[in-house]
Amino acid sequence: MQENKPLNLDSFKGYLASSDPKQRYGALKAVIPYKDSRAVDYILPMIAKEPVLKIRLAMIRTVGLIGTPEQLNTLISLVEDRDAQVRMAVARAIVDLKHPPFFPLLVRLLGDQEDKIRTFCGQTLTKLGKESLFKLFKVMYLSPVPWMKRSSVRGCRQFRTGTLVKILEKALEDPDPNLQEEAKKGIQRLADHGLSRAKAALKRAKMPFCQQTVIAAKLPNLPGELAKASAKLARAKVNIHYVYGSTGAAGRDAMVVFGVDNLAKAAQLLK
Repeated sequence: MQENKPLNLDSFKGYLASSDPKQRYGALKAVIPYKDSRAVDYILPMIAKEPVLKIRLAMIRTVGLIGTPEQLNTLISLVEDRDAQVRMAVARAIVDLKHPPFFPLLVRLLGDQEDKIRTFCGQTLTKLGKESLFKLFKVMYLSPVPWMKRSSVRGCRQFRTGTLVKILEKALEDPDPNLQEEAKKGIQRLADHGLSRAKAALKRAKMPFCQQTVIAAKLPNLPGELAKASAKLARAKVNIHYVYGSTGAAGRDAMVVFGVDNLAKAAQLLK
């Protein structure tokens, strides 16, 4: 196949069905410049059968680059794939296609267990701007599809913008108690970031809250590190009121928050 000639679909199909992984991968790279969505019709049924992960990822990426929305629609189930690389490839394919009706899937992937996927989707959605982001979340919340409504409420708390508080307030009145709880967590999280709209929403909902200055420390993501930090504070007679945090991705430090009675001393000890 050559870029300056029309795509030979029979030739492409033959290379794609080859037992040689190099030929299959080469066919996928060669077909992209043609931007011929007809090639995607041959790629789609091969994705589930492809044994080589690198080629499977290339197939998904090719669908995003030269496929149509209807063709990409067949890959939606892969956002739940066990392999994080496959889920990331689907997210990239959605971005490559630039078709807004698929953006709710990026919101859904904000809850992915893989940090890289959450970050990629969050950065992509942030580029939409506050107003477009609000419209997207609103459409999702009003959708009759359960996962869209749930993902909308969960996703709102990932962005530090007061415009999303309106959706969370609406969810506080939802008949689904689980959705109500998600909305409470979202408003509380936004209030923690100092958003006045979130604080006002908490007051209207008659939800008690308070704000305190805390110490955020990065600790090695290893067993016993929290105990060491706590012991260091105890030896200095710094009382710990509460501790919470996240473990972080593999190979990265954990972020731990300490509520203490002596901020200055704790900050010096944990720096």
